[in-house]
Amino acid sequence: MIEITIPLAPRLADCFANYQGRKKTHKYKSWIMTAGLELNIQRRSFITKLPLAHPVFIHMILPTRVGRDLDNRFKASLDLLVSHDVIEDDSWPHVAAIQASYDPRVDKKLEILQIFDYQ
Repeated sequence: MIEITIPLAPRLADCFANYQGRKKTHKYKSWIMTAGLELNIQRRSFITKLPLAHPVFIHMILPTRVGRDLDNRFKASLDLLVSHDVIEDDSWPHVAAIQASYDPRVDKKLEILQIFDYQ
């Protein structure tokens, strides 16, 4: 299992602007940079476990369940995992299952991603 703590991803509506096509917003670009730096700092703790066999199971732990539309919560975090080569792809053959839960003990500005080999 790999556990990564990153800044809470923006909701999907805040990730893209649809001016002359779909473009990443400043807020999303800023989150990508910050979350990517945080992931790279933690990479030392799980580098020997990469690459993960697929499929994988991803458990996302959020600080609260209020005001969150779950299907909008996964996109940014999954794209981050792919872009940093933690998972090969976020398509169905590679990710067998995704689960979200909340834990009020998690800092309000963070999310925790736990990635397991799916057996």
